[in-house]
Formats: sequence, structure tokens, C-alpha cells
Amino acid sequence: MLTLAITNIIEQESLDVSIFGSADGATWDPKPVAAFPQKFYREEIPLLLNLMARPEIKFVRAHWEVGRWGRGTETPMFEFHVTLREVPQNSSPKLPGGCAGRRNFRGKRSDCRGENRQSCLCTLTSAI
Repeated sequence: MLTLAITNIIEQESLDVSIFGSADGATWDPKPVAAFPQKFYREEIPLLLNLMARPEIKFVRAHWEVGRWGRGTETPMFEFHVTLREVPQNSSPKLPGGCAGRRNFRGKRSDCRGENRQSCLCTLTSAI
């Protein structure tokens, strides 16, 4: 389960976040394995990422693009983070889980908190 949380934004801009997969953490698929809908406001958006059909993927990475239009500064400003939480196969996506040690975010800043890698929460955070 992925969650995109947009915590700060200014008006007249858009955010596109896509998730890419890799078998080795160095070579990334040319097409995203998932994408959030384009967003314009502060909110939290869940997205179920099912990699059962892609067992070769051991790493995931978030990629974002921003757009700005209208009056004011041309520089977009977003504060957001993407959270990955593993959901066991036989449970509801709403249940708590951990991120498997073999699936890691690659990005500007990532951290993994928790007692062990089986019950940790991996986040990728960026302020643009």
C-alpha cells in the first residue's frame, strides 16, 4: 500500500508522482509500475501497489514532476511524502504491515523506522 501525503502546496500548480521498479536498484523499468492521479491540493491518497505479477522487482522508487502556471513566482513549491506499507496477501489493505527488506525506496531522502525490517515504515520525503 502506497500513500501520497501532500502537506504543503501553493495554488496554481500540479504534482504527478509515479512509482518505478527495479530488480537490482541500478537499472529501472522505463514505464512506471504505478502512478497516482495528478494532484493540486493538500490531501492523502492511498494506492494499492500489487507486485505479485512482477516478482523480479526488489526495489521501488518514486519519481515526481511538478507544473506551475498563472500569476506569481514560476517556481513550484510542494511538500509531500510517499509511504510504502506491505500488506499481507490474505488481509485487508487497511491493516498495519511492514515494508519487506527487499523493497526499498531510492530518492533524495529515505529512512526506515522500526525495530526490524519486517515491521518498518519506509518513507521518501521531498520538499520542492
